[in-house]
Amino acid sequence: MVERLQRELKEIKAEDLYELEPDIFAVLTDIYEEKPEEWIAAYLTVSNWFNTSEGEGVWQFYELMDKEMFETAIVFLKSRGKDELVEMMERGNHDYQNPIYQEDEDLDYPEEWLDESDEIDDWVTDHEDELFQFEYDLLTEFFYDL
Repeated sequence: MVERLQRELKEIKAEDLYELEPDIFAVLTDIYEEKPEEWIAAYLTVSNWFNTSEGEGVWQFYELMDKEMFETAIVFLKSRGKDELVEMMERGNHDYQNPIYQEDEDLDYPEEWLDESDEIDDWVTDHEDELFQFEYDLLTEFFYDL
């Protein structure tokens, strides 16, 4: 499957990455379990953050995220000078997984967290092209070496 995805990636533009993203995400998830490289953590984290924001809202990303992978991704993004992306991703990084918020079905998170999440969702919508380009650039730099 990797070889097929590598061929197909060469034939698309960044804005069409969504066509391959589910398969690439699945392949990279499997590879990351065996070989946890920073670029893969960054791709999986940004992709998941981006897609969750576009779907149910970014707060759900933070509720379920793998904190270790998130920190690995942030280190990688900082090393690449992705300061605005890092700022937005870290902005919503609150203690959603704290048991006090999980005790009832209402998930009664602080209102300011949810307001920030709405602002992050707006930012993601406004920067959709740049996020697809970032993911595409990351893949074209590293994915062919798998």
